[in-house]
Amino acid sequence: MNGMGIPTSTSNYLMTGAVTGERNESLFNAACQMRDAGHSQHQIQTILMGRAIADGLNVEEVNK
Repeated sequence: MNGMGIPTSTSNYLMTGAVTGERNESLFNAACQMRDAGHSQHQIQTILMGRAIADGLNVEEVNK
């Protein structure tokens, strides 16, 4: 776990992103891990939106 209280795998996702074919699942898993670590919905969306867009997802996909 890191300073955000999330597993290393989620921290790695936030730093390096995910490849095509793993983007949606990685995003969903990161959101669940952050939720479980006590982060608010706003914090989760703020952090993950930029990561997901950088990985090539569009806003509609991220919001699903």
